[in-house]
Amino acid sequence: MINLYDDQAALIGRAKKKIAGGCKNLLIQAATGSGKSMMATSMIHGANNKGNRCAFLVPRRELLHQMAATFRRFSLEYSYVASGEFFSPDSINHICSMQTLVRRLDDINPRILFVDETHYGEGQLNKIIEHFKALGVLVIGLSATPMKMSGKGLGVWYDDMVQGESIRWLIDNKRLSDYKLFGISNPDLSQIKIVNGDYSGKQLREKMESDRILIGDAVGHYKKHALGKRNVTFCTSIKHSKMTCEAFRNEGIEAVHMDAETPKHVRRQMIVDFALRKIDVITSVDLLCFGFDLGSQVDDIPECKDVTVECMSDLRPTRSLPLQMQKWGRVLRMKPYDALIFDHASNYITHGIPCLDRNWSLEDKERKRRDVEDEEMREQTKYCPDCYHAHTPAPRCPNCGHVYKKKEEKPIEQVDAELQEIMIERERRAKRREEGMCETLDDWKALADERGYKDGWAEMRYKERQKKEANKKTDDINMELFG
Repeated sequence: MINLYDDQAALIGRAKKKIAGGCKNLLIQAATGSGKSMMATSMIHGANNKGNRCAFLVPRRELLHQMAATFRRFSLEYSYVASGEFFSPDSINHICSMQTLVRRLDDINPRILFVDETHYGEGQLNKIIEHFKALGVLVIGLSATPMKMSGKGLGVWYDDMVQGESIRWLIDNKRLSDYKLFGISNPDLSQIKIVNGDYSGKQLREKMESDRILIGDAVGHYKKHALGKRNVTFCTSIKHSKMTCEAFRNEGIEAVHMDAETPKHVRRQMIVDFALRKIDVITSVDLLCFGFDLGSQVDDIPECKDVTVECMSDLRPTRSLPLQMQKWGRVLRMKPYDALIFDHASNYITHGIPCLDRNWSLEDKERKRRDVEDEEMREQTKYCPDCYHAHTPAPRCPNCGHVYKKKEEKPIEQVDAELQEIMIERERRAKRREEGMCETLDDWKALADERGYKDGWAEMRYKERQKKEANKKTDDINMELFG
């Protein structure tokens, strides 16, 4: 049995409803740490029971065995489509590496293709998705941040999207850890160019590798405010990560650098030592950004059940919201105390704070000047001048109690609010009665003409009515795919 939380079951239910209604390319958005892998496994289990083959695609090799461990946990049969791994054409499920599957598209014939971290990938992923879409395969994308790193939307691949609960909801319901974010440093990035929606990699590396003061700031702040907590530090390059690791060590803090080229057995020992608190800090660049779960790498060792990341030092500026959300996700895994986020890269100015309400869409992100974007985020975030805590707007800082000065309010014109509300409600009821009498598109157009609205309003309301009526019939459709 695969036991799901109520919110996970509800999200799967919404996804199935979309599929039953005819959606063939669906994106499931769920926050990092909300259990996307578990939800996908549950759907695959149901599909297998109906005799349907499934493929699960991952963008990075590190995630292959992580997903395989989940399959084994629930006795799902599988083989791989990945270089150097066992493959059987008869397997009902295949766990696939993007880099391998793009060269072996005809080796498998799934009924359903799950695409993990579907925001991550361009040419190769596009070729894979378009190939299976052309064959009539149901494509289900999974992402915490349904937007490409460049800001491009995922509507190019998916026709519809269902969304899980917000980060704030998950925190309030003890599914994710609460946190305190401190905006410690403010590097000057004004001269660094923006390329494909993010800072120029070359210029950013040069800037951050040369800023020894910033590295020292990160080490000093960890030593003063979080010494002994398990910390992951995000850097801009391997060189930058190794420099930062050395700086931690020079202050007597046990630290290691980890990247994709670190031998598997060495990486495993690092994680064991991290779990046992023999290592305090892991510095890295991309490895921990894309769903790489430290705990799953050593889940066969009883004494390493707890590999909770308690603290995060951010030395990697980015204009990419998906990348930033992935970084925050590493430290928000559930624990009974607040996570600590030390932002040395001004990312909270660019993206706000982790639990900010965000309107996800399949459309492209609207392009704005960086100063305009930053100002919009500042309006949604309070920054304490005493302790540097960044938080949602409040009369006082929740960390140190600093009281913010109130802005002078303009006098408000006094009106009879009760009478005004009565008049508004009467008008609403009259409009609802008129709209309730509309049955055909011509009826809606006639009402639009009477109210001085455009025909587009009539067409939109007519389609909404049609959709509601169609949804009433959806519950009677046999769930052929999932049971």
